[in-house]
Amino acid sequence: MLRVGEIGFRGRLVLTLTTLVILVGLSIGVLTMVQLFEDEKQRAITQLTVAERVVKAVLENRADTLQNQLELVSQDFGFRAAIASGERATLDSALANHSQRAGADLALVLDRNNRLLATTQALGAELPAPFLTLLDATVPPANNRGFLAWDGDGYEMLVIPIEAAGLRARLLAGFKLNAALTDSIRRLAGTDIAFRHYDDTTGTSRLLASSLANPPPLLHSHERDLPHNDIHFFQRLIHLGQTGDEDFDAILMIDRRDTLNSYRQQAIKISALIGTSLLLAIVLAVLAARALGKPILSLARYAADIGDNLNPRAPDTPSYGELAVLEDTLEKMQRKILQREQRIEFAASHDEITGLLNRLAMVQALRKRLDRGDEVTVLGMSVQALSEINDTLGLSFGDKVLTATGLRLQSQVPPPALFARTGANEFVALQERLDGHRLENLIKALKANAEQPLQIEQTPFSVQCRFAVLQIPRDAATVDEIRRRLNLTLEAAGHRSDRVAFYTPGEDEFRLRELRLIQELQSAIRNDGLHMHYQPKVAFDSGELVQVEALVRWVHPEYGFISPDEFILLAERSGQIHELTRYILGQIARDASQWWYRGLQVGPAINLSALDLSRPELVDDVLAIFANYPGGLSSVTMEVTESAVMEDTVTALETLTRLRKAGVKLSIDDFGTGHSSLSQLRKLPVQELKIDKSFVLDLQEDDQDQWIVRSTINMAHGLGLRVVAEGIENLTSWQLLQSWGCDLGQGYFLARPMPADELAGWVRTLAESRDALIPHTNTEPTESD
Repeated sequence: MLRVGEIGFRGRLVLTLTTLVILVGLSIGVLTMVQLFEDEKQRAITQLTVAERVVKAVLENRADTLQNQLELVSQDFGFRAAIASGERATLDSALANHSQRAGADLALVLDRNNRLLATTQALGAELPAPFLTLLDATVPPANNRGFLAWDGDGYEMLVIPIEAAGLRARLLAGFKLNAALTDSIRRLAGTDIAFRHYDDTTGTSRLLASSLANPPPLLHSHERDLPHNDIHFFQRLIHLGQTGDEDFDAILMIDRRDTLNSYRQQAIKISALIGTSLLLAIVLAVLAARALGKPILSLARYAADIGDNLNPRAPDTPSYGELAVLEDTLEKMQRKILQREQRIEFAASHDEITGLLNRLAMVQALRKRLDRGDEVTVLGMSVQALSEINDTLGLSFGDKVLTATGLRLQSQVPPPALFARTGANEFVALQERLDGHRLENLIKALKANAEQPLQIEQTPFSVQCRFAVLQIPRDAATVDEIRRRLNLTLEAAGHRSDRVAFYTPGEDEFRLRELRLIQELQSAIRNDGLHMHYQPKVAFDSGELVQVEALVRWVHPEYGFISPDEFILLAERSGQIHELTRYILGQIARDASQWWYRGLQVGPAINLSALDLSRPELVDDVLAIFANYPGGLSSVTMEVTESAVMEDTVTALETLTRLRKAGVKLSIDDFGTGHSSLSQLRKLPVQELKIDKSFVLDLQEDDQDQWIVRSTINMAHGLGLRVVAEGIENLTSWQLLQSWGCDLGQGYFLARPMPADELAGWVRTLAESRDALIPHTNTEPTESD
């Protein structure tokens, strides 16, 4: 064996240099492997950091989206009306529909005392304790979000106040922390994730959901914090929130085996590099060693900058082989991180279906303009009959119609205006203030372009749009006012022939008045706040009182007299019409019974609406309410219009037939207007026809009205019907109708509607003037044909 001293200079030089190359190669290899291991670890940490941002962004975006949709629900007139009505079934149905559209897994409505008004799940009569704890922990608007463990699942919950005049309620809704959510986050973040619930009181934890098919032991640990040096995973604990003594965490995990595999691959590459360097000349080995240091350090700094989210440029140092692979890998990782962040930012500010800006982006833009005091024009656009399109042709077709219409509208909005989809079928454009012809021309262009025929799935299709215009800050000073008044103006546009409306001051006050009347009508019904008046019907041949028409009256303590046409329509819209009808029937039965007991044998005539006729239970209500009425049902008359019958002909005819079989007389009201026809009249089981007052008011002067009325009387008598004329305002009209054989008369000439207790006195007055009303042989008026 040769000793060192026995080797020549070249040998010793080669040996020295070879040893140096080996030492340097080994040193570089070791340093590189250490750096690579730290880089892999740092990359895992970076990936966990990025994943943490993704988790928070996904949960926040999902919660923001749900909150935006729930705020729309809380402002929905029909939903508020359902809450105000107090009808559980109606409210449960409305809540189920709205929560399904909003994508909520759990939803419930509470009153101001935390009593359960409606829910999408069976919760029992009393609100469970976890919900009460959640309500204590969330105080809108500063803090309206929290987490809830219920029935083995975890939920991220939102608490939305529902406030209006006389209405205080809360809407709770949320989505599950389930496997679908963990899988979605895993696809976005590239890491596994699990959701955990920890009970501080019992010191136990429960796994809510995991993206791993076989969750590792660390997810089942009852320790509050995770182990620092788990041999299987890089992991990070994210505290999502605390509700009472319960914590909700997200746990991010990266399998260490992937890192070790990458480390081994790099070790093989470095070993090959060192072996190759030994075969080269000593000088090349030294130069190669020196060349290896610079790119590695550059890539290390590059990786560190990526981890710090500095968005660095790739290093300019030339790199080859394994270093090139590493640099390319780092560049790809950086691009993917940027792409994920961009997708998250885009999803937060853009509509998923149309790709346009969403309501959140528009609200933020409006706030900036309002804060700066800019004068801008807000254009609201609504696609009509979109729900019918979805129901008839499918949601996919409806989405295509919506997208095509939105893009057409956007193409007509001049830059730099903003254009967004802000609701199911609504778009909003925000631009510099436009007036006069410029605004008129823009609306014409928008309307013409949007309503041109579309070609969707080889099907020609066209839509109609409504347009609303607000001038800011003149017409609204806050975002909430803009949204509310834009909706009101869009609704008003739907009633105009050109479907274009400009905001008119006072419109929202009128809506608030309607909402208050709807709320207080319920109280008026239950607390006898409504009153009945009765207008007499007098027989032409005897001049005696035969019947009275019942008319409901409401005198509001603040607004005064409210027209029956107004509050009955509000009752129909708010679902209170059936309760109102029962109240009116009960009041009439009591008043009519008192008349009979006092010797005044006169029957009531009662008006029925289309909604009354569509409810088969009406007959049962009439039979029950008039069961003890001494006059019997044969003295009761129900007045209906032909238009009411036409709304649901089959059900209406069934209801009328049952009423007739029970003994109730039936009368056609307002004959001569609307859908009046002989063919329809022949099918109805009626015994009386009531000529509309529009033909009677000017009867003494209008020859055409005289011809129509006399012909109607003859026709009705030919069909075996009794005839009533309403709107008689003078003796001449009375005498004309009397001479033509009309049976009963009603109008201000005889008497105005009066309270029930005044009817007896009026009957005595009628008896004193009876001679002027009954026919006399020599006083028959001359007829003008």
